[in-house]
Amino acid sequence: MDFNELSRQTYAALQNASTQNDPELLKSAEDTLRCFEEIPGFHVVLLEVIKDTNGSPVPLRWQAVLYLKNGVDRYWRRVSSLRISDEEKQSLRKGFLELFHEPISPIALQIAVLIVQHRALLVLYHTIKSLSTKRLPIDVQTFYDTVEKILPFALRLWEVHHSNFVQQASNSPCDENAVLSSLEKSILSIKVIQTEGEVASQIIQKFFDVASVTEIYKRLISKFLPLSAEDLNLWDRDPEEYACEDGGDSGKYSYRPCCEALFLTFFNQYCDILAPLLTGLAKEVSLSPTLPSDLQGILYKDAVYNAIGLSPFDLYEEIDFDNWLQNCLERELTIGDPNYRIIRRRTAWLIGRWSGVRLSPEMRPKVYRILLPLLRPEEDMVVRLTTCKSLKLFRLLKEVQECDTKLCVLNVLAYVIERIGVTIRPYCYELLRYLPSLWEDSSAHDMLRCSILSALVHIVQGLGTICEVLLPTFIGPIIQLSTDLKENSHVYLLEDGLELWLTVLNNSKELSSTLSSLALNIPPLLQLGSENLRTILYILSSYVLLSPTKFLHSFGKEINSILTDQIMDLQDEGVLIIYRLVELVIKTCPPSSSSIYYFKSLIVSSLKAIHNASHSYSMLMSCELSILSRLILCYPKEFGDFSIELARELNQPHEKVTGQILDHWLEKMDLMWASEEKKLLALALCSLLTSGSPVVLDRIYMIFLNVTSALNDVTKPDNNGGFVDTLVMSNPCQTDDGDNAEYETEHEARKRRLASCDSVHSVDLREYFQTQLAGLYQQIGQSRYSEMIENIDVETKANMKEFVTI
Repeated sequence: MDFNELSRQTYAALQNASTQNDPELLKSAEDTLRCFEEIPGFHVVLLEVIKDTNGSPVPLRWQAVLYLKNGVDRYWRRVSSLRISDEEKQSLRKGFLELFHEPISPIALQIAVLIVQHRALLVLYHTIKSLSTKRLPIDVQTFYDTVEKILPFALRLWEVHHSNFVQQASNSPCDENAVLSSLEKSILSIKVIQTEGEVASQIIQKFFDVASVTEIYKRLISKFLPLSAEDLNLWDRDPEEYACEDGGDSGKYSYRPCCEALFLTFFNQYCDILAPLLTGLAKEVSLSPTLPSDLQGILYKDAVYNAIGLSPFDLYEEIDFDNWLQNCLERELTIGDPNYRIIRRRTAWLIGRWSGVRLSPEMRPKVYRILLPLLRPEEDMVVRLTTCKSLKLFRLLKEVQECDTKLCVLNVLAYVIERIGVTIRPYCYELLRYLPSLWEDSSAHDMLRCSILSALVHIVQGLGTICEVLLPTFIGPIIQLSTDLKENSHVYLLEDGLELWLTVLNNSKELSSTLSSLALNIPPLLQLGSENLRTILYILSSYVLLSPTKFLHSFGKEINSILTDQIMDLQDEGVLIIYRLVELVIKTCPPSSSSIYYFKSLIVSSLKAIHNASHSYSMLMSCELSILSRLILCYPKEFGDFSIELARELNQPHEKVTGQILDHWLEKMDLMWASEEKKLLALALCSLLTSGSPVVLDRIYMIFLNVTSALNDVTKPDNNGGFVDTLVMSNPCQTDDGDNAEYETEHEARKRRLASCDSVHSVDLREYFQTQLAGLYQQIGQSRYSEMIENIDVETKANMKEFVTI
């Protein structure tokens, strides 16, 4: 459809959408406009309709601006499958600049929201308003810096527009439109420069003097923080509901969290006044024993303990928690009276709050000894759940019923498993037997399933290769459900499911049929282009390292196609992860294999980046040169094919393209800071010495210089007066049988074995350089070789002679 026909049909559809009262005709118009969103140029047509203030009715222009605003929100980003083209974006940007004088306020407001602006002043107002909502320190500083420069200008604008308004309003007769325009501009200007002033601050300081602050503090502890009769009734009636921590906006709408939030805010604001008072109150209630029959005294002590537990960081220097625990809290935990369950629960909670703030390592065994009895089945359920949280602790998971409670306990278990690592293996089998039934029971609770996934991640990390037994029957189906975009639950489970998938791969010895079937989910996930792309690429790397030939034969071509489409839209960090995947493919595939051809377009893209010197990002440039070096070392024939393909794409002679690549290589090599990367590049340069290529021989002196520079970095003198390559391992491919073997994942072992067998760690650079120089001598003859050596600059020649015989 050409532009004129698209304009005509769009105009007709907008007219129907803005004037029709018939629901069927209205729906038909909306469907037509929705279909047009996929057609290039549609948004430019909408922009032209908006700009036509004389020929297009206001309702029709209103519909156009709404569709344009929604279209830009939906299709402007590069990751969108129907993204707006760069040419259309450029046309839209130019058109937006012509809309500042829009006369209709509702349409002008939509344009303002569209580009964070509205005519000139509304641009400024919405920009300042948007910046003022930022809360991160760097954003706040940006806001301050911006406002400091804008305020003087905004003040002058207000003075001009306000003077114009006063002058125009005093004229008789006056131009009503001009007066309203000046008034609007004056109001917008004052919105930009309005300030809170210091009046409110002065009033607050005057009201909240020491006496008022002290009285409010006493009332909060004595009247608002103690448990009420309603709280105790809920405790008895439904312990699990009572023990569930309130989250979200509970501090706004629930009485008790609101009281605690008020106290904490008040205490933080006036800590200097209140910290000594609260410390004194803590000593008072601790030194005076409270009888189990004194319920009011117990509730008051609970309130004081609650206040201390809410603000551990503010009281860090005021309270010696170790001493308090030994001399008071430990004794109170042993009182088994039913009324004292309130204090036992609060003390367990208090220990949990303070243990990460001020608890000496010597006291930790005592904490476990005094809290473990509170987990007994005969103990009150609220006390048990609170103790579970404080211990960062399975049995409770089976006994509780509420989803929120299961979620809480499971999070605690995940934390414990994460901390103790592989030592969980003897104790986790009962949990593993229970988790499948918990997963089935939680089908209606996606957040609980997220916690199960999180727990499974830590369990798999602890179990290591033992988890492969659970893969076909339990873990595999869970990953499939969590990462299948056709399942509605992937919205909640995808992130944790990907993490579990990656963890299982890293702890698997071989590519099982279950893992192979899961790989079918990778292409759709890659096309999604979400914030999980980094994890998906790590999963790809794990598959390649686990079984390169089999995996690439099944998925290599499709993955290459998707990544090639996306690489232009990614930032340097994303491109780096993709190129590291390409380098891993080259490292893992046998030289006799043709698997690297599956990644042909990505490899050619990396060569093109070197040819064009596209990236100043040093890590990305280093990775591109590593890909090139590994191609030359392991796949010289394929490198020739790929460079010919690049020359054909650039429509340049092959020698010119390879010469440009080599020039940039030699220019950038000295910028490499990692000795492993520098040696890899030097090995590849050495291998080129016997290629017989005029491109190489024309640059032979720069090659000598760079190889010698690398030798200076990777060698050191030995005891016999010679040199040793510090990167060469004495026993390549040796398996680590040391103390850390138990903690090493299969993935880490595969990486270590691959690295130890890599030419960087198995080939002596000095010896290889000597061998290649001998090969060059045989290839070009004594006369030409001698002439070449004579023409090396004095400093480089002297440095070369330290390492090799020339």
